[in-house]
Amino acid sequence: TKDALIMGLEVLALSDHQSLRLGFNSLGAMASVNHLHWHCYYFDYKLTLNDLPIINNLILDWPIPTIAFEIDDCHRTTINEISQKIMTIVDFCLTNGQISYNIFLSRTASQKIRIYLWLVEPRWGQKNDLNINAAFCEFTGYFICKTKEMFETLDEIQCIKVLKSVHSHHDKVLHLL
Repeated sequence: TKDALIMGLEVLALSDHQSLRLGFNSLGAMASVNHLHWHCYYFDYKLTLNDLPIINNLILDWPIPTIAFEIDDCHRTTINEISQKIMTIVDFCLTNGQISYNIFLSRTASQKIRIYLWLVEPRWGQKNDLNINAAFCEFTGYFICKTKEMFETLDEIQCIKVLKSVHSHHDKVLHLL
């Protein structure tokens, strides 16, 4: 909801910690449970995604197409305007596009807030916990290894392959950007 998005952005804006991150997975986008909730956590590592340029609300230099917005002042008006733009996309996904989505909120080194949005083909059914189920964490470059073997064998080539295997629908909302 727009209120939930604004709340997430305000939490990030009120924090002095650059390492605070918030993420959301919709139904069909590897959500773990069927209710609205944010994942909030501290991640004290640099995210390459935060350094990539945003051109016309897109990040082009990433293995999966990424829609991005940036807030450099945390005034309520600015947060409300950006939230409305994002909710226009989310509403399209839910009503017209049959598209699932993932959202990630983060701060850059210059303290700007970035909002990332991935629009994906819905993936239904039970998740296989022995595989990487790509969602907002993986889309940011942070891969969760569920076994010792996965941790010891996972490499960058495999991670990129996982990201590229997710079917993006970002092109369906370009007219809304």
